[in-house]
Amino acid sequence: MTTRGWPLLGVVALAIAGAAGGCKDDPPDPAIAYIKDYCDVYKPCCAAAGLPGDGVKCEELLTSTLPPGATFSAPSAGHCISVLRMIANEPGFCEGDVLPPSSCSPP
Repeated sequence: MTTRGWPLLGVVALAIAGAAGGCKDDPPDPAIAYIKDYCDVYKPCCAAAGLPGDGVKCEELLTSTLPPGATFSAPSAGHCISVLRMIANEPGFCEGDVLPPSSCSPP
């Protein structure tokens, strides 16, 4: 991923803000699930850039940037992931030439 792609990480971090760790028996946090789905879309981009392609560092980075007290929009997150999956194979996606949908932007 080029430096142009890094702003996307900031956008995602703000869009999924509001997730907090819970007890082991708590249901999965939807924001954490969104982070995993988001990082899954970008795994091939990371691998193509010579970075680890397993998504672990991506998930750690985005999870660590969640601001406390922010909100999570499941409909926006779902739309964001759906559209990202559709455009992920377009030329220039990994280079940041293909813009993500507005649903991936913070409110």
